[in-house]
Amino acid sequence: MVSGLRSQVSGLKFDVIAAAFSDQAGSIEFENATTDASCNRIVDGLTTSKATISVPRTTFDQLFRKLRAQVPPVSGVKIDVEGHENSVLRGMQGFLRQQRPNLVMFEYLARTDLAQTLALFHEAEYTVFEITPAGLQIAIEMAARLEDLFACPDEQSRGFGASECR
Repeated sequence: MVSGLRSQVSGLKFDVIAAAFSDQAGSIEFENATTDASCNRIVDGLTTSKATISVPRTTFDQLFRKLRAQVPPVSGVKIDVEGHENSVLRGMQGFLRQQRPNLVMFEYLARTDLAQTLALFHEAEYTVFEITPAGLQIAIEMAARLEDLFACPDEQSRGFGASECR
């Protein structure tokens, strides 16, 4: 899987890290379904009928500290971890507070506890938004599932003119 990703990004200015982001270091079980690769996910407290493999895991904060000298300022982060978003967010609180990327985009799935997601972003002083037919809205716990949500530092998001979703 990793070698295939590396070949797809060859020549671009990023690298593939062969680890899962989470809220702690160590290892974690990951689905390894070769016939349905787009739906592989972390198996942490879940049951699955698919084959699994153990993969190394780290936190975003740990990896960023390790690579800090090699990494230019980060202005955006995309999180797409099939329901493991809150664990990733818990492991990147230091990065969010200190580096203040302008945009964090993440997928909101039915298995994601959005109240916890919103609380984690609030702790880091970020506002979460969703794009609705009525325009940009501040996300609340009743945001539509199966969509991408966006978080921006509070100091930048105040000028957006978004209202709370109802």
